[in-house]
Amino acid sequence: MVLGGDEELAGLLCTHRAKSGFAAALRAVAQKKLERLRQRQAQGEYVPAMEFVRAYLRLDDPEKTFAALAKACAERNVFALLLKSDPAYDRLRKDRRFTTILERNGLA
Repeated sequence: MVLGGDEELAGLLCTHRAKSGFAAALRAVAQKKLERLRQRQAQGEYVPAMEFVRAYLRLDDPEKTFAALAKACAERNVFALLLKSDPAYDRLRKDRRFTTILERNGLA
């Protein structure tokens, strides 16, 4: 299996899926991606905050997701424009903080 050309992530997905199920496998992949983001950042590379938003979303960590989301909007990243329509953010829509972020950025 090849996951976007990333054999390491594909291996993680297969291993964790066999042991703990698909949800645990997706979580393991998200955790690995988050580690990679942090490594890139530690090496001085610019990593858009929106990439952290997506990782924390997959890890189901609302506090870190909202912190990264506020930072992403402050960066004026083009991906913030997708907040209102991207189904990836559906889990956040019920939270008042999400509405506040949309309003602050003229997206409500």
